[in-house]
Amino acid sequence: MQLTRGARTNRLYVALDDGDRLDDVLASIAARRRVQLSATESIAALQREISAPGQLSAEFADVAERATTARLTGLLEDALGADRAAMFLAADAYPALIRALHAAERAGFDLGRLLGNTVPARGFTDADDPAAVLTWRLRQHLKDADEAQQDNRPRPLAALTLTQLHTLTRLSASHRAVAREALKAADAAFTQLPAPVTTRTDHTHPAWNERPLGGLSRRELAAHLATVRTQLRHAQADGTPVSAAARHHIADLTRESQLRRALTWRDRAREDFQRDQATRAAAPGATSLAQVRRTLATRRTATADRRRWARAALARADAVSDKIYAELRFRERLPDHAPHRPHHRGEIPDWLADSHALTHPDTPAHWRTHLAERHRILARSLADRGHTLATAPPAWARPLGPPQPTSSPRRRHVWATTAALVELWRTRHAITGVPGLGPRPADPDDAAAWDNLDARVRALTGRRRPLHLPPPDAPASVMIAAALDHLDAPPPGGPLPDHPALRDPLGIGIAPLSHDALHARRARRALAAVLAGEPLPEAWREEITAPGEDDEDEQRTYTRLLTAISDYRRRHHRAGPDVLGPRPAGLDGDEWDHLTNAIDLYTHARVQHRLEQMRARTTAERAALLPPTSPLRQQPPPDTNRPGHRPPTR
Repeated sequence: MQLTRGARTNRLYVALDDGDRLDDVLASIAARRRVQLSATESIAALQREISAPGQLSAEFADVAERATTARLTGLLEDALGADRAAMFLAADAYPALIRALHAAERAGFDLGRLLGNTVPARGFTDADDPAAVLTWRLRQHLKDADEAQQDNRPRPLAALTLTQLHTLTRLSASHRAVAREALKAADAAFTQLPAPVTTRTDHTHPAWNERPLGGLSRRELAAHLATVRTQLRHAQADGTPVSAAARHHIADLTRESQLRRALTWRDRAREDFQRDQATRAAAPGATSLAQVRRTLATRRTATADRRRWARAALARADAVSDKIYAELRFRERLPDHAPHRPHHRGEIPDWLADSHALTHPDTPAHWRTHLAERHRILARSLADRGHTLATAPPAWARPLGPPQPTSSPRRRHVWATTAALVELWRTRHAITGVPGLGPRPADPDDAAAWDNLDARVRALTGRRRPLHLPPPDAPASVMIAAALDHLDAPPPGGPLPDHPALRDPLGIGIAPLSHDALHARRARRALAAVLAGEPLPEAWREEITAPGEDDEDEQRTYTRLLTAISDYRRRHHRAGPDVLGPRPAGLDGDEWDHLTNAIDLYTHARVQHRLEQMRARTTAERAALLPPTSPLRQQPPPDTNRPGHRPPTR
């Protein structure tokens, strides 16, 4: 079909095939709509497409990835050197290496330390792709860090900082050095005590102080032998028989003399030195050998005690050192600092445009400038899209409430930005069946973004999440959590929840009242006083049940409750011992009911906690008094996970 445009008439030409009728062809042409856009319309459509928030968000993510690659490339060159870094840059798996480094950085690892531990582990000379090998090592390190963080074994030094651990390492090393010196001195003293000796023929004999004549010095032994031999010659000359005692004495002297001659020169010299040292201070006489033996026994006992205490001190120092080194080795597996948390409370949340590369101090300046400009353009595109939605709000925007009038440009801008974010969220998560944000995602990162965007919507509309009260027989921990949630939800007549992204874009917001900080400070002081058993400055605070000394949740709820009640009493001019005073009329009565419910929840939780403690103490006392075989003693539940366990038949 062709259509001419003439000066006076227009002609329509239609080509008919065999068997076609003109009426049928014209009817089919009229039912078909195929509009060919003009060049101006095509350019306008392309401009709308490239300036859409979703497209700008994808482009921002691509630029942020390129900026991160440039930053991490510079880090590799600084950490490994230009030559070694060039080896990784030329590898095919270099993009995967950059992603692994970025994941480790966001997990909280210091990349310089991490590369220093993973790169020298083994060389890359036989690797087909060194970047792939290093990527595998980094991922294994991240996997090991996850397993270490899930390890629940006791860590007595977990609360100490790295500086304190290094200080303890130095102190432990000094204690170990002192203990080693003490043990060395005790061992040296022990070697100076008499010990069994071995002759050159491998026969072992008692120490010199345990032998009958071992206490005689070399000169005394020679003198005794000379005397005995002289007496023996005289007896033989006179024909006088030698008594049995004299023969035994001669035999002892002979054995002692032969033993000393059979000793090695080292053992003989040591015995002579020990004998000289032991007998130098002893008085001569019949009791001198007994005195020497008592002195040596006392010295042996004292030396054994010294060795025992020195070994115990060294064992204690080694145990402390082992715990310190175990903690240091465990921390080598852990991240160096807290992981990076996405910031979703800004005007543009991180799930739409991740600001990590924009705010990182090591990102090159030209990349930061480029990212900042794209961030500004994305914010303007969000506002433009939101204002377009405000002219004709779709059905899914009903939870956001009606758009603000044009007479309130700031509120209208806030509504428009929130609507554009909700539209992008629905597009990314394919939400079509329900209005608003849809169900909360199961992924933790997406759930955090959903929570923040939901809080932004609630702050925009003034809606609050419904409060689900626990049953009356719920545990104390559940009641405390319910009390905290109840205090988090403002009363119907109170101020609406706030969100940083909904404040004035120019930074002019409503400053919090100074009374809030004053009430919070007084509540903390009241908590400290009630835990210390001191009287409270105001009588109405005595009506609130004191929290437990070992329950931080109860203490936090107590301070929050005192802060809220103090603010209510100030605004309603309450005085006296009554906590809230009489119930006012109107919306103030709703706030009174709100605080009363919070007090009831907290009191119920405190009573439930006390009952649980009393039951546990009663069970423990009963178990201590009853014998193990008593049927009244509470038996542990059967282990249903053991092999071969079968449930009881009915």
